[in-house]
Amino acid sequence: MDKRAPADWRSAIPRRDSPISKLLGRYSGIVRKQELNYLFVRSSAYPKDIYGRQDQASPDDWLNLTVGSEMNFLIQFTRSGPIATDMKPGRVAMSAGA
Repeated sequence: MDKRAPADWRSAIPRRDSPISKLLGRYSGIVRKQELNYLFVRSSAYPKDIYGRQDQASPDDWLNLTVGSEMNFLIQFTRSGPIATDMKPGRVAMSAGA
């Protein structure tokens, strides 16, 4: 996608949700790898690991995201692919109607 996208198309995470990302909801996954300022999460929502940056979680939530832990997040898309945003520890709570 990065090579085919126009030069001005989403080189950074959008500042607000798009109409499509608002419909996607929250996803669950497991932290597969974590470094000082970023992590990768595996989720059934996407075939490859999803990148997440420390600035997309609160400081307290970031401390609770460790390799092997479950987390939930929103997805935003950039020209490089999906980015986990609004990251929180724990699985997505299922509603009574689900």
